[in-house]
Amino acid sequence: MEDIIAFIVLVICGIILYKLTYFIIKRVLMLKSIYSLKKQCNANITLHNFFLRPMWWKSKVPDITVQIRDTVYRLHLYSGGGGTKYVHFANERFSVVYSKWKTVMRSSRGVHGLPRNLGLTLSVKGRVNVIPPISPHESKGRCVNVLLFSPAPAEVSYVTEEKTSIRLAFTGDSFYGYRIFTPSTFAVFAERQWRAESEEYTRYY
Repeated sequence: MEDIIAFIVLVICGIILYKLTYFIIKRVLMLKSIYSLKKQCNANITLHNFFLRPMWWKSKVPDITVQIRDTVYRLHLYSGGGGTKYVHFANERFSVVYSKWKTVMRSSRGVHGLPRNLGLTLSVKGRVNVIPPISPHESKGRCVNVLLFSPAPAEVSYVTEEKTSIRLAFTGDSFYGYRIFTPSTFAVFAERQWRAESEEYTRYY
């Protein structure tokens, strides 16, 4: 009996260690992507919170601000749990991270006209998060509020602000006053914006 308990404890510790290691690696890679803008775009980057801040540690200020020319990106970190998780935003304040398990029932012949392989999807809800509020900023330039997914989930959905439908959100989309990105796609987006502004500045002068 003791051996079984020890094995269960070992498995649980292994899972926790794996998830923690995965989270830390993703956050370190996130910082690498963001700090690449310092060299590429001469960005001014400021960390306001610990970059390994867990979701239950709420903050009214952005975790990171990135200023490129007159544009200030206010990054709020959101842990999406990785490629096996799904995130749904119920409204401007609350969201939930959950998992899906898909099972397939097989039969030699269809029953009541159903296909031979019938897939059933079970959604199991996980943690409920409070979306950080958009706080006023003192920047004289343009301000962009970003919800940065790290680790990024498999899928993001949200209830429209009119409360009429549910939509899927993709990188670069906007809802509830935020634009959503993964660290790598944000770095690409910010660099493209900088290049476009640089070319426009060169043509103008």
